Amino acid sequence: MKKEKETILKNSHAKDDIASIVNVTKMKHSVKSIEDILFSKKDSLMKIAAESLSESNMDKYLSNIAFHVANNPLLAKCFDSNEGILSILSSIREAARTGILPGTDAYIIAYKQKIPIEGGKPWEGREVHIARLEPTCEGLEVICLSHPNPMFSQVITGLVYESDHLEIEKSLGVINHKSNPTKQVLGDLIGVWIKATPVDSNNIPIVEYWSLSRIEKTRDEHSPSWKSYVENNKLYQDCDSGKIKNAKIKKDGGYEIPNYYGQRSRYNKNPAKNDNVWNSDLEKMCVKTVKKSFLRPFAKIKAGLLRSQVINTCEKSVDSKPGIANKASQVLKNKINNLQHEENE
Repeated sequence: MKKEKETILKNSHAKDDIASIVNVTKMKHSVKSIEDILFSKKDSLMKIAAESLSESNMDKYLSNIAFHVANNPLLAKCFDSNEGILSILSSIREAARTGILPGTDAYIIAYKQKIPIEGGKPWEGREVHIARLEPTCEGLEVICLSHPNPMFSQVITGLVYESDHLEIEKSLGVINHKSNPTKQVLGDLIGVWIKATPVDSNNIPIVEYWSLSRIEKTRDEHSPSWKSYVENNKLYQDCDSGKIKNAKIKKDGGYEIPNYYGQRSRYNKNPAKNDNVWNSDLEKMCVKTVKKSFLRPFAKIKAGLLRSQVINTCEKSVDSKPGIANKASQVLKNKINNLQHEENE
């Protein structure tokens, strides 16, 4: 057990969570309980917090996080194990380090995970729920563009339609995008370009173009709401065609399937009343998908560099910031060199 606890602490970079191991069973899924733990860790959080989080607004920040976590029923099962509670604390610490607010700029999401038993079979072990911080599109922008050590000074995007003229030179970081003035109708959306300007003026902008098919493939593989929408429509069609024999039609046109895969029942909306944001606002969702996919690696790099700084110093240090800035600059240079290499091939 002692060895398992040491592993948890090491993996979560949680030197300040030693006290939490003692008090972890006292933390419950309630605003008051979560606030008590967070306020007891306020000093250690201030040492790693982003510059936007000052002493004066930290209390409100922690209270907002406690409210978000306590009112998220999907996180309730994380409070059933020490590992789950520590993962919540780790997610909150990550949010404070990058300056984003869970519930607004990010969400804390629970995932199932098996904790292996020493000497047991690979498939054996305790199943626990572990929390993880997932920044939104806006949150990723905050991380990449905010102090300390912003990676980009600006990130812009453009929608490309059938009648548009588009030229991209990745090696120079140049985008030439013009709408066709002779055509009154733009035509269908065919893609999105994104341009990120590094803070270091010695680095050229990074530009990418995403075709609509690439965006839709990313959506199909990674969007939970879209997967749920597609699954609902397929089940509805199976019910409507009689493939699912015990389905019962409801007054609103939907179907209820009793004992669906061991569940008590499964309700499927009528597709005519089950619209998805990808259908109602395609342009907005395409831009968000491209931004998230593009910025996520850079946000992880910055978060990792900030984490390294905290582990090495255990406190904010002005002297250590140039080191991070240099590393971030080198990461961008490597990315640009790879783009130039691809352009020349």
